[in-house]
Amino acid sequence: MPNILLTNLCNQKCPYCFVENELKKKKIEMSFKKFKLVLDFLERSNEKIIRLMGGEPTLHSKFENIINYIFSRGFKAHIFTNGLFSSKIRNFLVKKEKNIKYSLNINSPNMYSVRSWKLITKNLKALTLFRNCLIGSVIWQENLNIDYLLDLANKYSVKVIMLRIANPIINRKNEYIPYSRYSALAKNVIREIEKASKNEIKIGFGCGFSKRMFTDKQLRILKNHNVANIKWGCDGNSGRFDIGTDLSVFRCFPLSNWQKKKLFDFDDIKEIENYFNKLMQKYQTKNSDIDFIHQGPCFSYLLNKST
Repeated sequence: MPNILLTNLCNQKCPYCFVENELKKKKIEMSFKKFKLVLDFLERSNEKIIRLMGGEPTLHSKFENIINYIFSRGFKAHIFTNGLFSSKIRNFLVKKEKNIKYSLNINSPNMYSVRSWKLITKNLKALTLFRNCLIGSVIWQENLNIDYLLDLANKYSVKVIMLRIANPIINRKNEYIPYSRYSALAKNVIREIEKASKNEIKIGFGCGFSKRMFTDKQLRILKNHNVANIKWGCDGNSGRFDIGTDLSVFRCFPLSNWQKKKLFDFDDIKEIENYFNKLMQKYQTKNSDIDFIHQGPCFSYLLNKST
């Protein structure tokens, strides 16, 4: 299923940001008219869930209208947010109770002002009452420590913490861990998983993880701890492609400058998925013996010649 980028506006400047290509453009948002066209397209493709991203999607000037319109069309909503939204938006979302699923990407507290951290915890407290939230973080430094996420999970009764690995963005500079250091990172990931298990909290893997970063022993540990959504490489990306504010489509943020097309160059979601799958398979076969798609790391390492 696709991710819809409502806006390229964001109220954070994360050093690892996947969306750097979009954020460096003029500040824009998807018009309500274009959003309706996207929903028409998704409806024809029999999609049931609308996945909203940005930037920070709650910054869209018509965010509340968009959410109400999603429900009026019979869709469900999944919002990917940094948790830094206003009390006005919080009160609006609380009224939706369990009808929205949330994935909150939360950095270490030392990356926020005191005021911003308080806002995140207030928003978490309000939304986690409905047991519909995941929290997580993007790993962009080798010395991983998720104690702050465990504290939040324990305090607000969150059962799953999702981890993703920062990936290089084609032709841009962002912070990420060189693939040569992934085996060292794997040791820290295992340590944090075992720590979470003692707290009865499950760890989930998002995009960026590579099967070959782990030893056979470590893979057995992952299996024993029942890591959620354990997929590797590009198979670990739950969104199969992204729809930009201008109705462009691209495989994912790190590949946002690679072989992008327009939404209405295709008849349905399956056509778009097949388009990117064939492109990636062809490029991989021509340029590498390593299976980036099914084993990892992120395909952008191959495109950037960074492995």
